[in-house]
Amino acid sequence: MEFNSLVNKCLRKDQDRQQRRLYIRTYAVVPLNEECGLLEWVPHTHGFRNILHKLYQEKGIYVSGRELKDMVRAAQSDPVRLKDVFLNRLLPRHPPVFGEWFLRTFPDPTAWYSSRSSYAHTVAVMSMVGYILGLGDRHGENILFDSTNG
Repeated sequence: MEFNSLVNKCLRKDQDRQQRRLYIRTYAVVPLNEECGLLEWVPHTHGFRNILHKLYQEKGIYVSGRELKDMVRAAQSDPVRLKDVFLNRLLPRHPPVFGEWFLRTFPDPTAWYSSRSSYAHTVAVMSMVGYILGLGDRHGENILFDSTNG
């Protein structure tokens, strides 16, 4: 997290970045050993995976981990069949729904626009930082969204 504080310091020095309100939200980390540690609780955040699961369940198209494994396992040895499973069974059950979360969470047009802008700025900064650091551990459980400002 110290690296993120350093990035924030650099972003604060640049006039253009200040106007765009580019920064990284930081939180405390206490390392316990080389492989694990404790993270500060960040209020009002929701995991990307949980957001998508809820929306897919509401639409009746949620695919459980077991169901996914069964679909892939059945076609694993045949690339043509695997492509068919992907295109005709998996993709239709994973339509883009994340925009619905923004509409539900921020129903006021001004709040919606502000939250989407905040989200875009955060993704831009974190994409650059992730590229520089070589982060490869980005998945639905460790990407959080703030329900107060996007």
